[in-house]
Amino acid sequence: MGIRIVTDSTSDIDVLEAAEKGISVGRLTVVIDGVEYVEGDTITYKDFFEKADNAKSPVLTSQPSPESFLKIFNEAKEAGDYVIGLFVSQNLSGTFQSANIAADASEYDKIYLIDTNNISISVRLMVYKAYELIQSGVDFEELCATMEDYKNRLDAYTIVGDLTYLKRSGRLSPGTAFVANLLNIKPVTTVNGKVDVVAKPRGKKGAIEKTLDIIENTTTGIDKNEMCIVGYIGPETTWHKDLIIRLDERFGVAKNLKVYPIGASVGNHVGADSVAIAFFRNN
Repeated sequence: MGIRIVTDSTSDIDVLEAAEKGISVGRLTVVIDGVEYVEGDTITYKDFFEKADNAKSPVLTSQPSPESFLKIFNEAKEAGDYVIGLFVSQNLSGTFQSANIAADASEYDKIYLIDTNNISISVRLMVYKAYELIQSGVDFEELCATMEDYKNRLDAYTIVGDLTYLKRSGRLSPGTAFVANLLNIKPVTTVNGKVDVVAKPRGKKGAIEKTLDIIENTTTGIDKNEMCIVGYIGPETTWHKDLIIRLDERFGVAKNLKVYPIGASVGNHVGADSVAIAFFRNN
């Protein structure tokens, strides 16, 4: 009897890593000009931006079906394993709802699902923490309680470098996008169930410093003893390296810092040339 981790593909855990760590992933689909792709499986983040940039119609995404999660839960039930699920905020995707429908249909009482209230590298961070705890030998009850605590300490900020996708999706009016681009504004967003814009600094350097100021002055700071993740969006993005340098200079997180690309389901909304940081706050 073991413990299985289930998550969704907004975490950007690809097929190979999922297999290596024994993580089950409900994968979102991306539709580009009528062709359906499975995120992290049949399309990579590099391929996505190349195809999306040349798309003739709006790019669409959809959550995993309840049936995809039910298959995972039934396999765990047959093996007698416990299941902990860690998912994108239900305010941003129907994925958590799909997982809950499947959990009810499985009629299996060893399933515990958590809405992380976040997305992308934040979900990945939660998955990695759960994996670490399982490897250390914690029991299921302790694991669930501990992950609820980590959820309450989870924080993330994204600096949007390219407003094209926000304009294309209708989340930003053409006029607003024009003015923002003219002024070189790089919005800083955070997620607490939903996405909020917390600052509108100018330029990439200014956006990095503003983000780190926010972390230092409006939170309890980064827990340097826990993993911290920097994510970058789009194959051409390189300025995440500047974020990494300043992040370590100000908070000393290099030892536990990991860097990963961010994929289609998130990239489709905030566009290429954006960077993000996810971390656990100090108690």
